[in-house]
Amino acid sequence: MSFVRRHGHYGSAAGAMLCLLAAACSNGGGHPTARDATPALAPCDPASAPVRTLWDRLNPTSPMPIPSDYFTTPDPTTATGLRLNLTVGGNIPADYIVARDFPDVIDELNTLPGWGTAAHALIGFTGALDFAASGGTRELSTQNYAVDRYVFEGPRAPIAYVNIDRRSDAYGERASVIAYQIEGDLLVVEPVRPLDAETRYALVITKELFAPNGGAGDGCVLPSSSYQRLLDAPGDLTAEERDLRAFVRAAIDDLRAVDPLYAARNLVLAMPLTTQPIARDLVDARDFLLSLPEPEVVPGSMTVEAPASGGWAARVRGKFRTPDFGGPERVWARDAVGDLRPKRDLELDFLLQIPLEEPGVTAQPVPLTTALHGFSIDTSMFVPMGELFADLGVAMIGVNAVGHRNGNPVVNIVDFFNLLDIITASGNPFAPIRDAFRQSAIDQFQALRLAERLAREGLDVAEPIGVPDIALSKPEGLLGFSMGGVMGSTLAAITPELTWNALLAGGGAYSRIVANAPFFAGLIENILATRTARENVTPEIVALTETIIQTVLDPGDSVNFARRLVREPLAEVPGAGPRDVFLFQAIGDEIVANASTEALMRAMEIPLVAPEVAPITGIQILASPLEDNVAPGLTAGYFQFKNYHDPITGNVLPASHVTIFTGVEPLAQLTTFVRSFYAGLPLGAGPKIVDPFDPEQIAERP
Repeated sequence: MSFVRRHGHYGSAAGAMLCLLAAACSNGGGHPTARDATPALAPCDPASAPVRTLWDRLNPTSPMPIPSDYFTTPDPTTATGLRLNLTVGGNIPADYIVARDFPDVIDELNTLPGWGTAAHALIGFTGALDFAASGGTRELSTQNYAVDRYVFEGPRAPIAYVNIDRRSDAYGERASVIAYQIEGDLLVVEPVRPLDAETRYALVITKELFAPNGGAGDGCVLPSSSYQRLLDAPGDLTAEERDLRAFVRAAIDDLRAVDPLYAARNLVLAMPLTTQPIARDLVDARDFLLSLPEPEVVPGSMTVEAPASGGWAARVRGKFRTPDFGGPERVWARDAVGDLRPKRDLELDFLLQIPLEEPGVTAQPVPLTTALHGFSIDTSMFVPMGELFADLGVAMIGVNAVGHRNGNPVVNIVDFFNLLDIITASGNPFAPIRDAFRQSAIDQFQALRLAERLAREGLDVAEPIGVPDIALSKPEGLLGFSMGGVMGSTLAAITPELTWNALLAGGGAYSRIVANAPFFAGLIENILATRTARENVTPEIVALTETIIQTVLDPGDSVNFARRLVREPLAEVPGAGPRDVFLFQAIGDEIVANASTEALMRAMEIPLVAPEVAPITGIQILASPLEDNVAPGLTAGYFQFKNYHDPITGNVLPASHVTIFTGVEPLAQLTTFVRSFYAGLPLGAGPKIVDPFDPEQIAERP
């Protein structure tokens, strides 16, 4: 079984024709008419006690089901023409915990021009669902989940996101989902891969979703009585019900244009939602920077250190100025005319390391890589990694990420995750986290432009004097580890010059890191408990919080940019094309949860490089060494580590986020990838991703 990113069934014209041929374009009530000849889906056991959705928009007890365009209002100033509009005491009960205790969260959501692309959907039910009987495939994952999760894909999947946006090239296509229930019979649905931005979808649940029935056939899953009343359209509908019915019917009509099988009689729920822009702000920020001169070293700030030992000829430290789009409040926002402009300039520290020239091995000028450091650390992390790259003959530049300029790991964590503002409700809760990721990408982009300026101007601080240190003519690379492996996809997506990308213990879908990593265990629950009674922190509230966080973070989330590295380069970025990608994972990672790494890998649609350590549903497995699997000269793959050897003791270590960056085999695999990249350039060959436990493959170093 393999995931297909989109599942086309009928195009718009074909769908409309089939609708007519099937005489399915009726008034859409809950019962067939002379014109409604659409066959009913596989029947459930009529004697079973039905399980129903919890859907009552006019008498809500919570905002579920969510996300939905029911919670939007027209706004011609946004890219989608919409803005979220959750109103306390209106479409959300005033006594609901989020409305009562987290009004700042509601306010922040209401600034967004659409819903998330990677966030969960939440739908309440009156009982348990039988995913296996409904055609779901139990998910195999490297993440140790508390509940079983099921994958649904294909045109007859009873749960799917359907593209109902006629402007979209992917109109009519289905997106595969992973579905599961948590305590309280709340259905959680996540897209296998992020949805398209600025696109109208419908989350569809059909009557081929079944409930357990004690072995007496499949139990029925039906719409809520409130939803069914709108479908039946009795004559006593109130004015509010008629308006709501028009909203519901519009979504069903859009679905039936895609596939006549989506007639009202076959549906449990059709929930329309419009996704927000993703890359628009980041691309606009990039374009603005490119309209400015390349950054310069702040006069008097540069120092050059010649190490007494090691492979480095020089370590260059200094400061450069770069625009800050977030300002003191750390939130990006467009001005009154819709432009995204910086709010101030910042001076950032950089570290540039230049390798020694070794006759016959390394010759200046040398290629350049940008390094992205780990969570809670800073550029000091680049020194040991720089030694490794010195042996490869590659220069390295890096800057501190946003929220990592304090010199104190604890302060870094509090700052980056905006914990004080979240706990004290003293500002925007989650947007500063989103924009910490985006601003970090912009800062790293500017650091590369600084290095390119230095190269063009002939930076020459390392022996031999008289030869420029850095080569602009040689492809650049990206090395990201830990949080850098998480952020790297975003920077790479807007920087075509980054030809190879090594994402070490990387991930995406940030809410899945916080929700699943042992390091962050209980973080969401404890934050919620600081602002409400502990007994209010139910699984439903935690799940809703995760959905809200991901919705806000999506435009800064690497999972939404990862798809741009291998398969779908950003059309808005001139010169963008497929890149070489190498991603590895520590099975049981305590900090970057395996769920997050899987999300990143699936978004990129890259294969697992053999040997398989832990099975993952729907992933292609290719033999090692892997080379040129995307296209001639292009390699992309993902590798799993269960253990490796300690470089000092030689002992076998279980895979861990703490030790994977120094393990013998992970580093051998990394250096082989980079060496083979540069060795393959004149031959038109891509880099190699090897099995580092196979001596013959490691011995193939150029």
